[in-house]
Amino acid sequence: MNLIDSSAWLEYFAAGPQAHHVAAAIENLERLLFPTIVLIEVAHRVMQQRDEDAALRCDAITWTLKADFKDLPGVKYFSKSK
Repeated sequence: MNLIDSSAWLEYFAAGPQAHHVAAAIENLERLLFPTIVLIEVAHRVMQQRDEDAALRCDAITWTLKADFKDLPGVKYFSKSK
């Protein structure tokens, strides 16, 4: 599994000079782990640097069992009861 921390995500989104080191791991969605705290940190920083729309786009790969998020764009929601 590939667990990418917030600094690597931010480098990737900004196409920074070190982004090439993490690109393959980030783009391998089948092996990607994205802890909630990392999602929050990345979205917060992107919102500070850009705007809310950009922050929402950067967390478009959220997978969750939390019904609160089921109708948000880009969220993969799975019911706990199934």
